[in-house]
Amino acid sequence: MPLNPDLVRYFETLGKEVPPFAASTPTVQERRERMEWISRRFGAERPAGVEVRDLVLPLAGRTLTARLYRPAGSAGKTLPLLVYYHGGGWVIGSVQTHDGLTANLAQDAGVAVLSVEYRMAPEFPFPVPCDDAYDAFIWAHANAADLGVDKRRIAVGGDSAGAHLATGVAIAARDRDAAEIAFQLLLYPTVEPVFDTESMTTHANGPGLTRADMEFFWNAFLPGGPSYDDPRAIPSEAESLSGLPPAYVVLAQFDPLRDEGALYALLLDEAGVDVKQLEAEGLTHGFARQQGIVPAAREQMVWAAEAVREALLR
Repeated sequence: MPLNPDLVRYFETLGKEVPPFAASTPTVQERRERMEWISRRFGAERPAGVEVRDLVLPLAGRTLTARLYRPAGSAGKTLPLLVYYHGGGWVIGSVQTHDGLTANLAQDAGVAVLSVEYRMAPEFPFPVPCDDAYDAFIWAHANAADLGVDKRRIAVGGDSAGAHLATGVAIAARDRDAAEIAFQLLLYPTVEPVFDTESMTTHANGPGLTRADMEFFWNAFLPGGPSYDDPRAIPSEAESLSGLPPAYVVLAQFDPLRDEGALYALLLDEAGVDVKQLEAEGLTHGFARQQGIVPAAREQMVWAAEAVREALLR
């Protein structure tokens, strides 16, 4: 299937309004500012009536900010919870860049969504983002009553690097015999620093995400090189993936990360995990943030929300 025509128009507009980086190696700050600008210009809007509450999570030795979303009309109800980690290569992105995405997930799925502002590389490389993601989940479980959520029905999820963090939380929760996770929502996940897969080669120059981007992000996240002694670094290299919660894995056809996401879904399936994998035809990496302007992306996110609803509200 060819690239979705709505995405073609989006990238054409983006190219006109946001010129390419002046240097071949943009700075971290330039990358962050660009993503924030794009989210303000093209990001999905919050649905009417969604309740939003900004929080400060008091964790050991630090605090993290987070944003809690509840669907319209849910005041006073105890809801399931999806703890969500934003994408951006562990380097860029924020709760704000994903505000429309997470607000729509809450409304569409009928669950509460806690979007976590974890610390990012290169200032805070591995394992800091993973520690923040895990501790935020544990905090949410411990404070479920105050959040108005059911601690027996908590899922984790994210897009791209955020999906990577969600896999790490699921693995750590299993290995540490901590609070049980009910479900994983993994949108075009990155799981390993491999740059010679078919999809990485075919889509090395984008659109949307490039191989050079991923090399930069992995080098920032794992500055000392791959780490194989902690499965949170490279989930596909975990000694075992058995016993993990059910997963809904969404890939994008025109995505350098498509093959590694497909591999992780296969590894989960071979480990006996209940996993459903879909490929978003005609779409690129990052489509979840484009659902306000690309109907096909919106359709995919509605389906993802239905998967969350089915897992947590059945």
